[in-house]
Amino acid sequence: WGAFHKHKSELCSKHYRLKDRVRLFEAMVSTTVLYGCCAWALTRKMEQTLVTERRRMLRYVFRCHRQASETWVEYMKRSADRIDTISAQHSLQTWTTMYRQTKWRFAGTTARRTDGRWSAIILGWKPDPKHVRDQGRPFTRWSDDIVALAGESWQEIACDANLWASLERGYVERVF
Repeated sequence: WGAFHKHKSELCSKHYRLKDRVRLFEAMVSTTVLYGCCAWALTRKMEQTLVTERRRMLRYVFRCHRQASETWVEYMKRSADRIDTISAQHSLQTWTTMYRQTKWRFAGTTARRTDGRWSAIILGWKPDPKHVRDQGRPFTRWSDDIVALAGESWQEIACDANLWASLERGYVERVF
């Protein structure tokens, strides 16, 4: 929200073209939100929070105001539809799509590394099977959603860059 409010006067101004405001939003806000996202381990609820916050910001940018005659639920549905329509017109990707795409590509690149970097080494680490995650620990591990699509031997599959790239769309569009 800090990046959004820093540029709010330009993002929400009717004196700038919508196309320019969208480009500014993608350049300044989306990149700030998704910085380092390839290392995230998100749950469905966390992904839904990303969707919600993006729509909330875009309601300001696209100037979606509540009409006096509509209920809050009607307003939310109408504004979500309008945001999705305008986003499609401007070829905007959702943050969850960009997050998944970035994570998938990072996983493939990291799995193909052979230079002994710690990030490649740690991918092969397996926790003790007797160890159960303690209360308060993350609900999901970083690789859980990758394993769900590509299987336990996903690192071997990732070594074939073409095959890994062909699986990307399935990962990005998959509903977990």
